[in-house]
Amino acid sequence: MAVIVIGVWLVTGSKSDPTPEPSSPAAENAVATPQVPVAAEAPVTPPPVVTASAPIASVSAPAQPFITEQSLTGAKYEVDKVVMEFAADKKWTVNGEAKAMWAIEGNRVKIYDDKGEEHFLDIKGDKLSFEGQPVELSR
Repeated sequence: MAVIVIGVWLVTGSKSDPTPEPSSPAAENAVATPQVPVAAEAPVTPPPVVTASAPIASVSAPAQPFITEQSLTGAKYEVDKVVMEFAADKKWTVNGEAKAMWAIEGNRVKIYDDKGEEHFLDIKGDKLSFEGQPVELSR
């Protein structure tokens, strides 16, 4: 069936065929070869190169905080010789005494007490900061 259609097309021509009418007897006996447009190949973009020094988060989906409730439990930091700890049961202690509670909310750690006072530490990957200043965690 396809051969018949192509043959009919070659003999009768196409209405949109821009081929000029043959002007010589030799041209009249020649069989016209249809012009088939060649599709341009889309450029191939190579996959991103991942090196040992490149962080995995740069290749994957949007970065998730590396700090989780599990990894933060037991972590401590010190300010002016005062030791604060993200203790078990989500208790936030100051020099070993429970003063407030803590919870991770999105990309922040919320420290709050039963009086309604709240403070937030920002999570940036595996680091914490308070009002733009880094918070150095230890165990």
